[in-house]
Amino acid sequence: MHSITSRIMSLLLLAAGAVSLFGVYSCGRTITDPAEIVIPPSNVSFERHLLPVFNLTCNSSGCHSAQTRAGGVALTSYFEVVFNAPGLVLPNRPDQSILLRVMDFTSRTRIPHRESFQSRITQNHIDGVRTWIREGAQ
Repeated sequence: MHSITSRIMSLLLLAAGAVSLFGVYSCGRTITDPAEIVIPPSNVSFERHLLPVFNLTCNSSGCHSAQTRAGGVALTSYFEVVFNAPGLVLPNRPDQSILLRVMDFTSRTRIPHRESFQSRITQNHIDGVRTWIREGAQ
């Protein structure tokens, strides 16, 4: 009986190790190109979907990092985006939100921004921010 229990435990440990190894290689890749981030058409999450885009496109030195705060705006956390910059995000009102007016380069009420920023975001990112705000910016 002890031998069977020992073998079962060994097999379980081996299986757990294989699952662990698979997880590291399949999910451990770091995304460095913002175009690889695809935001879903609904149920947009700031933390899961938008913050990764901001981290790769806006949160660098000289822009909207916690240290630089260009224009007084840091795009480093939900609190900073929603509560610390009046008018940046107006829940349920994407077209009046400054964030979207900066990001949407086709908007007739567009607020100009650096051209280097424009080349790093996709229409999917713009649509994702619009959806997140329309859904209440939760």
